[in-house]
Amino acid sequence: MTARAPTTLRGLMVRGGIAAIAAVDLVGLAGLVVRLRSVAGEAVWWPVVIAGLGLGALGVMVWRRSLSAGVVALLALSVLGGQGDFLEGGPRRAFYASGVALLGWCVGLAWGRRAGDPDEQETAELGAVAALAATYFGAGMSKLAVGGLDWALEARTLRAMVLTIRAVAEPAQTTFWDRAARAVVESPGLARVLAGATLVVQLGSPLWLCGRWMRLVWGLMLIGFHISVLELTGIAYREQIALVAVLSLSSLIALVARRYSRPG
Repeated sequence: MTARAPTTLRGLMVRGGIAAIAAVDLVGLAGLVVRLRSVAGEAVWWPVVIAGLGLGALGVMVWRRSLSAGVVALLALSVLGGQGDFLEGGPRRAFYASGVALLGWCVGLAWGRRAGDPDEQETAELGAVAALAATYFGAGMSKLAVGGLDWALEARTLRAMVLTIRAVAEPAQTTFWDRAARAVVESPGLARVLAGATLVVQLGSPLWLCGRWMRLVWGLMLIGFHISVLELTGIAYREQIALVAVLSLSSLIALVARRYSRPG
């Protein structure tokens, strides 16, 4: 295997992973818009056409590293996502992550090409990482803006969320996560630790940009954060988990390739 091969593999994996998740969103958003329009008595097919154009653009983006195709796919996501938000009266968290990553990838690729970067795939990947990291940082800042440090020190929001969203089973009928949820509700100290860890992971997300090792470590922390949120509250961020996993795997491949490419 040449030194170029791992980089090519990682580039294909990153844009392929982003494209796969964006494709699922395009199909889901098109179905959502058609369904909501049909409830209002309208028979529309344009969302299917836009989704089809977006899917085709994603295919071109993956195989040809096409910036223009990535932009077309991003526009398709924006149109369908905006229409879905309008019809539902508010944003849907489930559909934003792929668009954010795709936007970051496109900006990174454009930056790399404009700067004459010989390894534009690395710059495109870094753009996707930066865009996703910004969403985590923004989420952490929003918690501080609403509740300040009391959000973590009192942890009432976390305990109320677990108690409200997740049915806490009786002690005799518990799984591990049932017991964990009960412990969070009943133990203010544990709730404070978890709330503080949430702020650390989210506000520290810019560190995700600091080298391959940090990208791998922080990526695992983000995945652990999402799994904990899913199990304790039932709130699923599957797209974010998948995207973070793809970017973390890319870093792992790069670290392994670097290790075995050294002489001796």
